[in-house]
Amino acid sequence: MEGFYNENSLQARMVAVGFAFTDGDGGMYMGTLQDEAQRQRVGAWQGAFEPPGRWASR
Repeated sequence: MEGFYNENSLQARMVAVGFAFTDGDGGMYMGTLQDEAQRQRVGAWQGAFEPPGRWASR
């Protein structure tokens, strides 16, 4: 599965700009991209935001 995730994939680019979120195996390979998006407060991370998985688990 590792070869499927790379920094040039559409999924990785969407995570990097804050318009998609990591989950499952994706978190293992793209978690750093999401962390950086959160730090830079881009995309959905600009304001108060709760990822869908956290919201659904409540």
